[in-house]
Amino acid sequence: MDNRAKRLVHICLDGGLPVVVTGPPGCGKTGHFMSLNGTTIQGREVVVVPFMLSVRESAEIGGFPAPNIEDGVVDLLPVRAFQKANQLAEEGKFVIVFLDEIRTITESQQAAAMKFVHEGIAGDMKVSEFVRRAAAANSVEESAGGIPMAAPMANRWMHVITRPNAIEWCEDMRLNKYAPQTSLSEAALARLPQERALIATFIARKPSQLHLLPKNEEEIDGPWASPRTNDYVAHAWAAYGGDDSETREELMAMAVGEHNAGIYIAWRNAFDLPDPEEILSGKYKGQLVDKERPDRTYTIMSAIVSAVADKWSPERYEQCWARHAQAAQEGAGDVAAATVGTLMKITKDKQDVPSIAKHATGFTDFLRRAGWTPPN
Repeated sequence: MDNRAKRLVHICLDGGLPVVVTGPPGCGKTGHFMSLNGTTIQGREVVVVPFMLSVRESAEIGGFPAPNIEDGVVDLLPVRAFQKANQLAEEGKFVIVFLDEIRTITESQQAAAMKFVHEGIAGDMKVSEFVRRAAAANSVEESAGGIPMAAPMANRWMHVITRPNAIEWCEDMRLNKYAPQTSLSEAALARLPQERALIATFIARKPSQLHLLPKNEEEIDGPWASPRTNDYVAHAWAAYGGDDSETREELMAMAVGEHNAGIYIAWRNAFDLPDPEEILSGKYKGQLVDKERPDRTYTIMSAIVSAVADKWSPERYEQCWARHAQAAQEGAGDVAAATVGTLMKITKDKQDVPSIAKHATGFTDFLRRAGWTPPN
């Protein structure tokens, strides 16, 4: 999900307005909402409560009728997810009830959900003011059995459109910001930042490869490239841990298709990459700069930035700056400068950040143009 969309979503959440995000499959809509768990809004810890409307009956969504023998009336009982949301809010949490794939629900399901979306009423229960409503959806054409929102339903949401942004996605990949797709072994987790850096470097050079939704129905039914499946590739390679080109290509093809995998492998095979940990520690004795292949140099610098982002320490941060300074001395200051901004972002909320002024001398003009204050 692009940063502009994230910012607009957060404004809506803070303002108590129901918000739905629409964008193509695989661009991180659901992932972004789930990543809000544990963050803070209005001084409260965020808890996201997922609720899939499409698998519920209308009566469940709007409140399940239950006879109240004592009072001789019928009560409308809310589903457990809405009760849980209220309880969490009463415990001091900021709760987001997240309705995913909202363009796969029928008109009767929409009608049942409208009161909850707009007024925060579930059955006979009014949810807390600290319970927000948010949703995500593909367009009708790109949804599984897509159903347009009826006018009354659509009119109850703030609508945010998101599109894949290769620049932002690549930076987040280099910083290893995304949560792992699933649990990985310690060895695979250690390899993941480098694999993500490789994919990010490739996409940065060929941004059109980030999201390629096929137009042919037969191709839609198979593997194709999206931000999600490009990250799948990094996970698959991290889990594999080997260097066999054929296996790596096959794993990539399983996620993004044979054609896209072939383009990447041809690009990747053009150069060998050293271990980023060897570079950081100073054990690597080769040249960092390949004057014939600036993209190789860029990949190396991206990989060491990702390694520091994944495993922070003041010493590793300074080592990374030293390698950037070395690249500049070897004649690739412009290439190294391209990852300096990302490197500086690693220090956000970090303690004991060392002074790296002696390493940053060659990047002062670049930092000022990018809006960064040159470090002391």
